[in-house]
Amino acid sequence: MLFDHGGLGLIKLSADGTIEFISQGLCDALGYEMHELNGQSVQNITHPDDIALDEEMVAQLESGQLTNYTFEKRYLKKGTNNRCG
Repeated sequence: MLFDHGGLGLIKLSADGTIEFISQGLCDALGYEMHELNGQSVQNITHPDDIALDEEMVAQLESGQLTNYTFEKRYLKKGTNNRCG
């Protein structure tokens, strides 16, 4: 399975933004164990400057204004304010 192999930084989210699965590659980059992030809100590890844009894009998806979106999102490394991504 794609999630299980390689150094890819992938996250599968529920509709409410809860992390259902996070790849080992992203966990390693951020300094977390998988069990620490599964079930948490993705906002907990999102760089504060990216939260508003992310919420706006999700709202547009939910309203049907967008069918998809892409942007380079930054995440916070465990125990620091340093960003990754």
